Amino acid sequence: MTRWRRWCAIVFEPNVREDPPLRESAPPPRRLSRILVVEDEAALRGLLEVSIRDIGAREVLACGSCAEALDKAPVFAPDLVVVDLQLVDGDGMTLIAALRATPELARTGAVVLTARPDLATNRAAQTPGVIGVLPKPFDPMSLTETLDALWRDAREDHNDG
Repeated sequence: MTRWRRWCAIVFEPNVREDPPLRESAPPPRRLSRILVVEDEAALRGLLEVSIRDIGAREVLACGSCAEALDKAPVFAPDLVVVDLQLVDGDGMTLIAALRATPELARTGAVVLTARPDLATNRAAQTPGVIGVLPKPFDPMSLTETLDALWRDAREDHNDG
């Protein structure tokens, strides 16, 4: 209802109600609430954890190895995994595949961090669940916006398909 029509309705027809809001065809994308960070460099892991909390994530779990992530992820049930491509005890893409092989994590999205974005982009394109690649070094100030945008885009693609 336009402002003019609303004003006229109030003044001239006080019993007329406003039009009900239009119902959206699809629900808005779900916000990130649980994010798993897997990074073996402690300083970078801490920076990622702090930066990701700025998105509004309810919980962030930071792990320093593939083994730790594989152990804790099924209980934590993340919406998104942010994982380094090269970890001290394994490979980020292999970790993503292993996590997604777990029934409760089969639909979990992943973002790959790497110092070699060309290699990672090619591998990510072939890995189910990977929604983006972030090159290292990254700007901590834009990290939250980038992750949020990747998440929104992935959810919109999922809702369209």
